[in-house]
Formats: sequence, structure tokens, C-alpha cells
Amino acid sequence: MKKRILALTLPLLFLGNVNAAPSIELFEQDYKAIAETVLDSSGLAIFKDRELKIEGITRSDNVADFEVNSKISFNEKENLQIKEIGEVVFTNYAENKGVATVISNSDYALHSQIDGVDSILMEVKGVATQSQIDRENQHFKFKSEFPTLEVSNPDTEKRGFIRIEGLVGEGDYGFKDDFSKIDSLKGTYKTGNVVVEVKDQESDVKINVEDLLLDTELNYDEKIQKSVFELNGLEVLSAHSGDEQKTKVNLDKISYRTGAELRDNAPTIFGEIDVKEIQVTPKGRDVVANFGDLSFDLFLTPLADNLFEQLTEAGINNFSSFDDSYKNAFALFKTYLVEDTAVEFHINGKLGEHEAKKFLSITPNSALIEKLATVDVTDDAALDQLFAGLGFFEFVNQYIAAIELDVTSPKAYIIEFGSNALLAAGEEETMDAARKAMQEAYQQMQLMAMMLSAEAPLIEFVADGLRVHIQYENGAWIVNGKPLDLEAIAGLLN
Repeated sequence: MKKRILALTLPLLFLGNVNAAPSIELFEQDYKAIAETVLDSSGLAIFKDRELKIEGITRSDNVADFEVNSKISFNEKENLQIKEIGEVVFTNYAENKGVATVISNSDYALHSQIDGVDSILMEVKGVATQSQIDRENQHFKFKSEFPTLEVSNPDTEKRGFIRIEGLVGEGDYGFKDDFSKIDSLKGTYKTGNVVVEVKDQESDVKINVEDLLLDTELNYDEKIQKSVFELNGLEVLSAHSGDEQKTKVNLDKISYRTGAELRDNAPTIFGEIDVKEIQVTPKGRDVVANFGDLSFDLFLTPLADNLFEQLTEAGINNFSSFDDSYKNAFALFKTYLVEDTAVEFHINGKLGEHEAKKFLSITPNSALIEKLATVDVTDDAALDQLFAGLGFFEFVNQYIAAIELDVTSPKAYIIEFGSNALLAAGEEETMDAARKAMQEAYQQMQLMAMMLSAEAPLIEFVADGLRVHIQYENGAWIVNGKPLDLEAIAGLLN
């Protein structure tokens, strides 16, 4: 439970401090409204037991001091307490006009009742924030600078910690309805070095990241909804506990991009993962296996013309009801789909000058969407029984309108990637030996494919590699440009 609480607590640190406004009463009102709205749009919205007390003291006509004490209770034993002290300067701040500029410092503490004694699992002091509330335009901007963050795992059987250096967060929220609804968001969080260490009886893992970036932008009026997460200079050292020799994995960059956008003028939901320069150094060996670049992309397109309007209603301002709507996720998802909506998967690999590509597109029919919309996704038994008893081709015939699979891979890519895999796994000691083994394996693969696909050639070997192109539509299968009997395909899979 403590691990879950720590995981849920960390996102709060990235919200920035929420500050506010020139009559002190108006400042207190705006501060509370912004804080509640931001929290309700975050993952912490599921925790309803929250307290926020603000006390302001006027120093002059346009300057006031304030203190805010907040508490979020995760359960009966764990809670997060935040204390913020600052100064606010008002410029023509009144109803529907003016600006409040705030400078503050905050302390965070995660409390836990252990054996009846209050213990602090995590403590962060001196988070320096500058922020501004623009009342006329209903905008809130902030910049927060964090000291070094270090969180230790209280589990004595699985020791470890996370240390984050140089964390800086900047954000700009646009609101509607007197700060009660978020209309737009632009947030960027950057770090310096990040270190994660986990050690137990089974393993010893250390992860080092040069820097981290999280960037989020939401603007429903401009049809923008995207988040980018990047890790640069990632190194992972792992070994069995007590083993001095470690396996090392280096990645130049990992980036994950997700959101909704217009793609070929069609509303699209997407998720894209790119991994650059993957290298593995096996423990105790002076060799480096290189796997190049890999990318995994998913697109759901085209979608309903009013997708962005629907996302406005179901999106950031309704996060507090996510735990309920999640149960009927397919029913909610159904409202985004149109007749020819397809799920597309793109998997690409690049190693040196060689590149392999895989494309898969699946277009479900209305019967599948209607059936999925009836199930509670939290009911594992119901999900297991949903298509029980159906074989693959029976399922496709009943629930799929179209399929396309297109795979191309040069022989040189297969040989190089496979050789590096053999090297990393320790099955070969040198790259020359690994390449020789892969050449033999490639020839065996060709021979086996010819034997298995004599009646239905699913894999087509050409001079520079292999190709697989399978299409399905209206009950007909076409493989590598030729119509194919269903029984021949079924025979290969049985």
C-alpha cells in the first residue's frame, strides 16, 4: 500500500503551487477555487478527503502575507500535508480584473501511522514558486523550483530510493467559469539527474537518467491534446543480489507521445514510443550488442468529427469521475467511433543502414463494438467469457470488417539484429561467430517456410529479405497478392 501511496503522491509535486489575489477575501476565494479545480483534474481526484485552509494578513493596500495548510488523506493511515507561506502583491485586483503576483515557499510531508506512531515517509522542504493570477483573462501561471527530491522505500525487504535533481516546473492554466473549469493547459517539467536504486534478495538494479522532460498541452478550441515524456541518457545496471558483475543497458533516448490530433484531416487518437540507440553489455564480457532504434506507434483513425468536443466533456475536468466511467470504458469509447474506424499498429526497426517495417490495420465491425460496449472491463470473468468458444476465423468472420498486415524486413537487418541478440544472450562470444550462426538460421528459416507454406505461401522470400502481405475484407483473404483458400490458411495454423 505504501508503494501505491508514494506513486500517487509524486504527481502532486508536479502540479506546482497554486496561489492567488487584492482584497484578501478575493485572494482566498480564488486560491481555493484554483487549487480544487487543479486537483480535481489530476490523478489525486479519487481521494475525496481533502482539507485546505488559507489565512491572509493585509500589510498594505496592495500587499498581503498568507499561509496555506493543505491535507489529502489517502486512507486512515496515510496522508499528505502541505504548508505554504508567501507574499502576494495586487495590481488593480478586483472582480473581473487585475493581477495577483505571488512568491512563496512550500514544504511537503507524507505521513504514515506505523504501529500507532506518526512517521514521515517523504519530506520535501523549500519548494520555491513564483506565480500569477490574471483575473480578467482567467489565467494562472507558475514556475516552481524544487530542491533535490529523495524518496526511500520504507519496505525493509526491498530497499531502494528515487533521487531527482534540478526539477523545475512551469505551467499556464486557462480557466472558465470563475476558475472552476480548465479550458487550456501548457505545462513543462524538466529535471537534471534522476537515480533509482532497488535492491532485494533476488536482484540489484540501478537506473541512471541524465535528464527527464514532461510536456503537456491541452487546448480543445484549437484541437490540441498531447503529452510528451522523454528520458535522455538512460543507463540500467542489473544483477542478481551478491553478484558483482552487472548487465548494462544503455539507451540514448526514450520518448513517448500521446494525445489526439488531426491526421490527414481526420480526428485521431495516437500513442507513439521511440527508443534510440539501444545497446546491451552482457555481464562479465567485453562486448557490446547494438540493437539500433525501435519505434512502436498506435493510431485510432478516423474518429467522429466531434471528437474534440467529446474529449472536452470527458476529459480533464471530469477526472474525478474516472474511477466510475472506467468500468464502462468500451461504451464511452463507442461514441468516438465511425463506420470505418481502424486500429493501426506501426513497428519499425533501424540498425545501421537497414530498416524493417511492420504495419497492421484492423477494422472492427459494429457487432464487435456493440458487444464490447456491454461489458464491465473490471470484470475479468465476463471478459474471459465474451468470445469463449470462437476460433480465430470464426471471430474474424463475425466481428472484423477488414485486416491488413504488411511486413518487410531486409535480410541484412535480420542477420544484424539476430547476431546482436545472440551476443547479448551469451550464446556466441564474438560478432563474427554470431553472424555465421544467424546466416545458418536464416537459411533454415527459408527452408522451413517453404515446407510449411507450400499450399499457402504466407512468407515470401525475395533477394534482399522477406515480405508478408495479408489482406482480409468481405470474407476473402489475399496473401502476397493472391487469393487464398481459408482452409489452406487454417491448415497452417492448426
